[in-house]
Amino acid sequence: MLNAHLADRGTKSQESYWALKGLPPFPAVVTRLLGLLATEDYEMHQLVDLIRADPMFASELLLATNSAKYGLGKEVTSIRHAAALLGRETLRSFAVAVSLRMYIGRVARQDHLTKIWRHSLATAVICDLLAECHPEIRKSSRDDTPYVAGLLHDIGCLGLMVAHPKEYAEALGDAIAHSKDLREVEQAAFQLDHCAAGHRIACAWKFSPAIAEVALKHHQPPAEGNFTLLELVKIGVLMADALSYGVVPAQQPVTLAEAAALLPAAARVRFQPQIEVLPERIAERIRSFEL
Repeated sequence: MLNAHLADRGTKSQESYWALKGLPPFPAVVTRLLGLLATEDYEMHQLVDLIRADPMFASELLLATNSAKYGLGKEVTSIRHAAALLGRETLRSFAVAVSLRMYIGRVARQDHLTKIWRHSLATAVICDLLAECHPEIRKSSRDDTPYVAGLLHDIGCLGLMVAHPKEYAEALGDAIAHSKDLREVEQAAFQLDHCAAGHRIACAWKFSPAIAEVALKHHQPPAEGNFTLLELVKIGVLMADALSYGVVPAQQPVTLAEAAALLPAAARVRFQPQIEVLPERIAERIRSFEL
């Protein structure tokens, strides 16, 4: 549990992370699911059995799968059916999205907080598409890792939202109304920002080191050199903002073309034909996982 994890830290650290002490643990089925995410070899039946072990979770997953526009041509009637039609990577990314939606629950139905959920979904779809345009990212990670990294990059926002729904909604509203830097507003209200909170949550919940790094560093400027998963998510965040899925108005807005220019040359060429279909892909995924 997160509280136990924090209790192992020194007094000064505990004071810095007091805002996370009341955070409920992530559902056990999801923790095990993310454990499979980091496993190099597992059988399809392990994934199916894990999801079926939680009937409510399985039911929500089937609802989302049937609402998605995948051209399946038939109703998905069971988790095993979904696995056969979608494939284990797509099914697993769906499962992570459903679990996160269930975790944040009704608190995210407030107008301002819904922005964070939609931003997370938009970033996930964009990261998935960017990975398709950059084969080296696919080679160095599981097929659904870019999607999951994009979905969880703002886990710090979502965690603070769940732990302090009223206070976080007020902080977010203040940042939106006065065009403030959200991280500065968070720091003033909770003595940490969502990047630090996300890193701590990712470590406590035993997410992969790559996800923890993304949670901590996704607002850093894009770096030159190797195009890693972190760099991909940074660009995904900028593109989501450019497509009007930002949470707080950017102080220095970046256009979609400017964000695309940050991609490696080959990926940039592959991405250009996808620009026209990107908004609809995002809208479809948001409809599938609407709160």
